[in-house]
Amino acid sequence: LSPHRHWPWYLLAILPVHLMTQVFHGIPLVTSAGWFVTNTSEALLSAFLLRKFRSVHELFQTLTGVLLFLSIAVIGTTGLTSFLDAGVVVLTGVGQGYWDIWRQRFISNALAMLTLVPPIVMIGSLPFNRFRTVRISRYLEGCLLAVGTLFVVNLLFAKHGQTRASIPGLTYTVLPLMFWAAVRFGPTGVSIPQLVSTSGMLWVALHRAAVSLEDVRALQLFLLMLNGLSLTLAVVVRESRRLQSLHSAVLRSMRNAVA
Repeated sequence: LSPHRHWPWYLLAILPVHLMTQVFHGIPLVTSAGWFVTNTSEALLSAFLLRKFRSVHELFQTLTGVLLFLSIAVIGTTGLTSFLDAGVVVLTGVGQGYWDIWRQRFISNALAMLTLVPPIVMIGSLPFNRFRTVRISRYLEGCLLAVGTLFVVNLLFAKHGQTRASIPGLTYTVLPLMFWAAVRFGPTGVSIPQLVSTSGMLWVALHRAAVSLEDVRALQLFLLMLNGLSLTLAVVVRESRRLQSLHSAVLRSMRNAVA
């Protein structure tokens, strides 16, 4: 969303917040500094490559743009920088088991990339007057969708003692809600319920008394599947409608020409 010349200033602004947060949670300073380098490298490399292939306004509006985002940012650069991140953890003595750390870091950062980037980019690139033209009924429908998503997440997580036990129920409840958002609101609209549902699920999981690593990993994989499918569906529906409108316009022009 910003010119290249502004990127160093954003990195400087992030650095003290990152270090203070990590040190507050007991992370050694050298490990925290290494994570800053790997995390910001992931963001910079992803942004640089994506801007080479697509403009910010087209990235999440076409199927090609979404596939580029998934392959470059969610999978490519995240997987590449995860090798460096796992190396930082092992070399600084914070953890052991290089490949387990790489897998954990890759899954968690891929989920963060898929959940946070689309709503920030799409909402940030919209003109302000766009929000004034939206009907009140659309805002009400969106609020109802968000509240319904949070209700389902809390209901199913409160019912089951384990996170993995909640996933079948979430598949049959949250997935239809995401598809509803994809069909009715498009890529921008579906990205907001994705952020709400992902935040709600992780919040409930983190505040449980005992959550195993396998439970967390199962939940992350489920959320990756859910957010990836719903975002792709939203773009496919939008492109289908755009092609139908173009087809109708061509037919009208042909009829007018014949008449």
